[in-house]
Amino acid sequence: MKKWFKATSRTNSLPSIQPALLHATRCFALATLTLVAACSTDGPPPSTIDPLEQNAINALEMKMPGEADFAMLAALARYQSLDDLAGQWRMHFALITTALATEDTSRVQAHAELLSEIADQLNTRTVRYKTDLVLGRLNDDSSYFDRALANAGNKIDEAVARTYLGQTTAALALLDDTGTDQPGDRAFVYYRYAQAHQSVTHYRLALQAYRLAEDSRGVADSLMSIAQLEAQQNRSTVAVTLARRAQRVLQSIGDHARAENIQAWIDNL
Repeated sequence: MKKWFKATSRTNSLPSIQPALLHATRCFALATLTLVAACSTDGPPPSTIDPLEQNAINALEMKMPGEADFAMLAALARYQSLDDLAGQWRMHFALITTALATEDTSRVQAHAELLSEIADQLNTRTVRYKTDLVLGRLNDDSSYFDRALANAGNKIDEAVARTYLGQTTAALALLDDTGTDQPGDRAFVYYRYAQAHQSVTHYRLALQAYRLAEDSRGVADSLMSIAQLEAQQNRSTVAVTLARRAQRVLQSIGDHARAENIQAWIDNL
Protein backbone atom coordinates (compact mmCIF):
# COMPACT_ATOMS: atom_id res chain seq x y z
CA MET A 1 0.00 0.00 0.00
CA LYS A 2 1.29 3.41 -0.97
CA LYS A 3 2.50 5.57 1.91
CA TRP A 4 0.51 8.79 1.93
CA PHE A 5 3.04 11.33 3.06
CA LYS A 6 6.53 12.45 3.80
CA ALA A 7 6.22 13.24 7.47
CA THR A 8 6.82 16.78 8.57
CA SER A 9 6.29 17.04 12.29
CA ARG A 10 9.21 15.45 14.11
CA THR A 11 7.55 12.25 13.12
CA ASN A 12 9.66 10.93 10.27
CA SER A 13 12.93 9.04 10.37
CA LEU A 14 16.28 10.75 10.84
CA PRO A 15 17.67 12.99 9.58
CA SER A 16 14.47 14.71 8.54
CA ILE A 17 12.79 16.90 10.93
CA GLN A 18 11.34 15.44 13.48
CA PRO A 19 13.75 14.14 14.15
CA ALA A 20 7.14 20.23 11.11
CA LEU A 21 6.92 23.18 8.63
CA LEU A 22 7.45 20.28 11.53
CA HIS A 23 7.99 19.85 15.49
CA ALA A 24 7.34 20.99 14.92
CA THR A 25 8.51 24.41 13.91
CA ARG A 26 5.88 25.32 16.43
CA CYS A 27 6.94 22.74 18.97
CA PHE A 28 10.67 23.27 18.66
CA ALA A 29 11.56 26.60 17.08
CA LEU A 30 8.79 28.53 18.78
CA ALA A 31 9.62 26.98 22.14
CA THR A 32 13.23 27.97 21.63
CA LEU A 33 12.38 31.49 20.53
CA THR A 34 10.57 32.04 23.80
CA LEU A 35 13.43 30.57 25.80
CA VAL A 36 15.57 33.21 27.50
CA ALA A 37 18.73 31.18 27.75
CA ALA A 38 20.13 30.76 31.23
CA CYS A 39 23.81 31.59 31.47
CA SER A 40 26.63 30.55 33.74
CA THR A 41 27.43 32.77 36.69
CA ASP A 42 30.58 34.11 35.06
CA GLY A 43 29.01 34.51 31.61
CA PRO A 44 26.81 37.15 30.00
CA PRO A 45 23.41 37.81 31.59
CA PRO A 46 20.25 36.35 30.03
CA SER A 47 18.84 38.49 27.24
CA THR A 48 15.32 39.79 26.93
CA ILE A 49 13.15 39.23 23.86
CA ASP A 50 13.66 41.99 21.28
CA PRO A 51 10.51 43.17 19.41
CA LEU A 52 12.03 41.80 16.20
CA GLU A 53 12.20 38.35 17.79
CA GLN A 54 8.61 38.73 18.91
CA ASN A 55 7.72 39.43 15.28
CA ALA A 56 9.29 36.09 14.39
CA ILE A 57 7.27 34.35 17.08
CA ASN A 58 4.10 35.94 15.78
CA ALA A 59 4.91 34.93 12.19
CA LEU A 60 5.51 31.32 13.25
CA GLU A 61 2.22 31.26 15.13
CA MET A 62 0.50 32.53 11.98
CA LYS A 63 2.34 29.86 9.93
CA MET A 64 4.18 32.42 7.81
CA PRO A 65 7.68 30.91 7.52
CA GLY A 66 9.03 33.44 5.03
CA GLU A 67 8.11 36.36 7.25
CA ALA A 68 9.45 34.48 10.27
CA ASP A 69 12.84 33.96 8.60
CA PHE A 70 13.05 37.65 7.70
CA ALA A 71 12.23 38.64 11.30
CA MET A 72 14.72 36.15 12.74
CA LEU A 73 17.52 37.46 10.54
CA ALA A 74 16.66 41.03 11.58
CA ALA A 75 16.63 40.00 15.23
CA LEU A 76 19.94 38.20 14.78
CA ALA A 77 21.53 41.37 13.39
CA ARG A 78 20.14 43.32 16.33
CA TYR A 79 21.55 40.85 18.86
CA GLN A 80 24.91 40.81 17.09
CA SER A 81 25.07 44.61 17.27
CA LEU A 82 24.76 44.35 21.07
CA ASP A 83 26.98 41.27 21.51
CA ASP A 84 23.95 39.52 23.01
CA LEU A 85 25.11 35.90 22.91
CA ALA A 86 21.90 34.37 24.26
CA GLY A 87 19.81 36.20 21.68
CA GLN A 88 22.18 35.20 18.87
CA TRP A 89 22.03 31.58 19.98
CA ARG A 90 18.23 31.60 19.91
CA MET A 91 18.14 33.03 16.40
CA HIS A 92 20.74 30.64 14.96
CA PHE A 93 18.89 27.75 16.59
CA ALA A 94 15.50 28.81 15.29
CA LEU A 95 16.80 29.40 11.76
CA ILE A 96 18.32 25.91 11.68
CA THR A 97 15.14 24.35 13.05
CA THR A 98 12.90 26.00 10.49
CA ALA A 99 15.33 24.98 7.73
CA LEU A 100 15.11 21.38 8.92
CA ALA A 101 11.34 21.67 8.93
CA THR A 102 11.29 22.66 5.28
CA GLU A 103 14.18 20.32 4.39
CA ASP A 104 16.13 23.29 3.04
CA THR A 105 19.35 22.98 5.01
CA SER A 106 21.81 24.18 2.38
CA ARG A 107 21.62 27.75 3.66
CA VAL A 108 22.17 27.14 7.37
CA GLN A 109 25.64 25.61 7.69
CA ALA A 110 27.10 28.96 8.72
CA HIS A 111 24.39 29.25 11.37
CA ALA A 112 25.31 25.77 12.64
CA GLU A 113 28.95 26.71 13.07
CA LEU A 114 28.05 29.87 14.98
CA LEU A 115 25.46 28.03 17.05
CA SER A 116 28.10 25.61 18.29
CA GLU A 117 30.61 28.40 18.94
CA ILE A 118 28.13 30.47 20.95
CA ALA A 119 26.89 27.42 22.85
CA ASP A 120 30.45 26.83 24.04
CA GLN A 121 30.57 30.41 25.33
CA LEU A 122 27.18 30.27 27.05
CA ASN A 123 28.18 26.89 28.49
CA THR A 124 24.90 25.85 30.09
CA ARG A 125 23.36 22.41 30.21
CA THR A 126 20.14 23.48 28.50
CA VAL A 127 21.92 25.26 25.67
CA ARG A 128 24.32 22.37 25.11
CA TYR A 129 21.44 19.85 25.11
CA LYS A 130 19.39 21.75 22.54
CA THR A 131 22.43 22.54 20.42
CA ASP A 132 23.54 18.92 20.24
CA LEU A 133 20.03 17.73 19.35
CA VAL A 134 19.66 20.14 16.45
CA LEU A 135 23.21 19.58 15.18
CA GLY A 136 22.66 15.83 15.35
CA ARG A 137 19.60 16.20 13.17
CA LEU A 138 21.32 18.57 10.78
CA ASN A 139 24.42 16.38 10.35
CA ASP A 140 22.74 12.99 10.79
CA ASP A 141 25.37 12.20 13.42
CA SER A 142 24.38 10.17 16.47
CA SER A 143 27.42 11.31 18.46
CA TYR A 144 25.62 14.60 19.02
CA PHE A 145 22.66 12.71 20.50
CA ASP A 146 25.01 10.90 22.87
CA ARG A 147 26.25 14.28 24.09
CA ALA A 148 22.69 15.58 24.37
CA LEU A 149 21.81 12.56 26.49
CA ALA A 150 24.58 13.45 28.91
CA ASN A 151 23.12 16.96 29.27
CA ALA A 152 19.45 16.00 29.55
CA GLY A 153 17.90 18.04 32.33
CA ASN A 154 14.89 15.83 33.06
CA LYS A 155 13.34 12.51 32.12
CA ILE A 156 11.50 13.88 29.10
CA ASP A 157 14.69 15.41 27.71
CA GLU A 158 16.42 12.08 28.26
CA ALA A 159 13.56 10.30 26.51
CA VAL A 160 13.91 12.57 23.47
CA ALA A 161 17.65 11.97 23.24
CA ARG A 162 17.21 8.22 23.59
CA THR A 163 14.53 8.28 20.91
CA TYR A 164 16.91 9.98 18.49
CA LEU A 165 19.40 7.24 19.35
CA GLY A 166 16.82 4.62 18.38
CA GLN A 167 16.25 3.50 21.98
CA THR A 168 12.48 3.83 21.73
CA THR A 169 11.58 1.30 24.42
CA ALA A 170 13.96 2.82 26.96
CA ALA A 171 12.67 6.27 26.04
CA LEU A 172 9.04 5.28 26.53
CA ALA A 173 9.80 3.85 29.96
CA LEU A 174 10.87 7.33 31.09
CA LEU A 175 7.47 8.90 30.43
CA ASP A 176 4.53 9.15 32.77
CA ASP A 177 1.49 8.69 30.55
CA THR A 178 -0.57 11.05 32.71
CA GLY A 179 1.84 13.97 32.36
CA THR A 180 1.11 17.03 30.21
CA ASP A 181 4.38 18.98 30.39
CA GLN A 182 6.54 19.28 27.26
CA PRO A 183 3.73 17.86 25.11
CA GLY A 184 5.61 18.23 21.82
CA ASP A 185 8.51 16.18 23.16
CA ARG A 186 6.14 13.60 24.62
CA ALA A 187 4.38 13.34 21.27
CA PHE A 188 7.68 12.75 19.49
CA VAL A 189 8.63 9.91 21.84
CA TYR A 190 5.20 8.28 21.57
CA TYR A 191 5.13 8.63 17.79
CA ARG A 192 8.55 7.15 17.21
CA TYR A 193 7.77 4.26 19.59
CA ALA A 194 4.53 3.67 17.70
CA GLN A 195 6.43 3.67 14.40
CA ALA A 196 8.93 1.14 15.67
CA HIS A 197 6.30 -1.18 17.15
CA GLN A 198 3.27 -0.45 14.94
CA SER A 199 1.29 0.43 18.05
CA VAL A 200 -2.12 2.06 17.63
CA THR A 201 -2.16 2.75 21.37
CA HIS A 202 0.95 4.88 21.18
CA TYR A 203 -0.11 6.63 18.00
CA ARG A 204 -3.20 7.66 19.96
CA LEU A 205 -1.03 8.91 22.83
CA ALA A 206 1.01 10.86 20.28
CA LEU A 207 -2.20 12.29 18.85
CA GLN A 208 -3.30 13.53 22.28
CA ALA A 209 0.08 15.08 22.97
CA TYR A 210 0.28 16.77 19.56
CA ARG A 211 -3.12 18.31 20.28
CA LEU A 212 -1.81 19.70 23.55
CA ALA A 213 1.24 21.04 21.71
CA GLU A 214 -1.05 22.59 19.07
CA ASP A 215 1.01 20.87 16.37
CA SER A 216 -1.48 20.40 13.54
CA ARG A 217 0.88 18.45 11.32
CA GLY A 218 1.67 16.09 14.16
CA VAL A 219 -2.07 15.60 14.66
CA ALA A 220 -2.49 14.81 10.97
CA ASP A 221 0.49 12.44 10.91
CA SER A 222 -0.84 10.55 13.92
CA LEU A 223 -4.34 10.24 12.47
CA MET A 224 -2.97 8.97 9.17
CA SER A 225 -0.63 6.51 10.82
CA ILE A 226 -3.59 5.02 12.67
CA ALA A 227 -5.56 5.01 9.43
CA GLN A 228 -2.82 3.04 7.69
CA LEU A 229 -2.80 0.41 10.43
CA GLU A 230 -6.59 0.15 10.24
CA ALA A 231 -6.38 -0.29 6.47
CA GLN A 232 -3.85 -3.09 6.91
CA GLN A 233 -6.47 -4.86 9.05
CA ASN A 234 -9.02 -4.46 6.25
CA ARG A 235 -11.01 -1.91 8.26
CA SER A 236 -11.35 0.44 5.32
CA THR A 237 -14.34 2.40 6.62
CA VAL A 238 -12.53 3.30 9.84
CA ALA A 239 -9.36 4.07 7.89
CA VAL A 240 -11.15 6.46 5.53
CA THR A 241 -12.86 8.23 8.43
CA LEU A 242 -9.51 8.83 10.13
CA ALA A 243 -7.90 9.89 6.87
CA ARG A 244 -10.61 12.47 6.20
CA ARG A 245 -10.09 13.87 9.69
CA ALA A 246 -6.40 14.27 8.93
CA GLN A 247 -7.24 15.82 5.58
CA ARG A 248 -9.43 18.47 7.24
CA VAL A 249 -6.66 19.29 9.70
CA LEU A 250 -4.22 19.95 6.87
CA GLN A 251 -6.72 21.90 4.80
CA SER A 252 -7.42 24.14 7.78
CA ILE A 253 -3.75 25.18 7.98
CA GLY A 254 -3.33 25.61 4.23
CA ASP A 255 -1.27 22.46 3.63
CA HIS A 256 -3.21 21.54 0.51
CA ALA A 257 -0.44 19.44 -1.05
CA ARG A 258 -0.44 16.95 1.80
CA ALA A 259 -4.23 17.05 1.95
CA GLU A 260 -4.25 16.01 -1.72
CA ASN A 261 -1.82 13.20 -0.90
CA ILE A 262 -4.35 11.90 1.58
CA GLN A 263 -7.08 11.99 -1.05
CA ALA A 264 -4.86 9.96 -3.35
CA TRP A 265 -4.27 7.47 -0.54
CA ILE A 266 -8.03 7.16 0.03
CA ASP A 267 -8.65 6.68 -3.69
CA ASN A 268 -6.10 3.86 -3.77
CA LEU A 269 -7.65 1.90 -0.90
